[in-house]
Amino acid sequence: MYNQAEDLAYLVDFIPDASGIENGSKRMNFATKIWNPGSRFSDLYKFVLEQSQVVQTEVDENTKAKMEKVAALFTTTKKKRGYDDAFNEVELEVTEESDMVIKYREKMYAYEEAAMQYTSYQVAALSGSSVEAVNFFARNAHILRNRVKAAMNDWITNGYKELYEKATAFLEQVQNPDLNLLKAKYKDDLRKQ
Repeated sequence: MYNQAEDLAYLVDFIPDASGIENGSKRMNFATKIWNPGSRFSDLYKFVLEQSQVVQTEVDENTKAKMEKVAALFTTTKKKRGYDDAFNEVELEVTEESDMVIKYREKMYAYEEAAMQYTSYQVAALSGSSVEAVNFFARNAHILRNRVKAAMNDWITNGYKELYEKATAFLEQVQNPDLNLLKAKYKDDLRKQ
C-alpha cells in the first residue's frame, strides 16, 4: 500500500511533455517522450518559493497596543528573593506563566484524560476480544461520556478556555499577515517532503 501511495504521489506530481501534440487534432504523438522525470510540479513550486519576494507589512499603533495588552494575559511578573553573584540577597523580577495559562492547561489535561479513558473503553468494546470489555462499555458508556462532558464544562468554566483561545487566535491573526513568515513556513514544509 505504501508503494502504491508513493507511485500515485509521483504520478500526480509530474508534468507531461506535450510537445508532440498536433495543432489540429490535439492528439498526443506517441513517438514523443512524454515522461520527463525532471518536470515536476514540486520542482516548479520550489523554484517559485525560492525566487519570489513578499511584501513587508506593518502593524498600526492601535493594533500593537492591543497585541501587548492581549500578550500580557499569558505572563505575570512577580518579585522573588534571590541572590546576586556576590551571594547578597536581592529582590528579583521573574516572568512566569499567568494563572490563566496554568488553569487552562490543567483543565485541558483533565478533559483529555477523560476523553482518552472513554475512547480506550470504547475501542476495547468495539474490538470484541473481551466479553467483560463489551459489557462494561455497554453498561457504563453514559457515565464515561458524562465525565467527558463534565471535564469540558469545567475547562470552559474554570479553565479560561474561551478567553485563552480568543487571545491566541487574535495574536495569531495579527502576527500572520507577515508574508515572510508564511513563505518560511511553506519552504520548511517543502523541505520536510
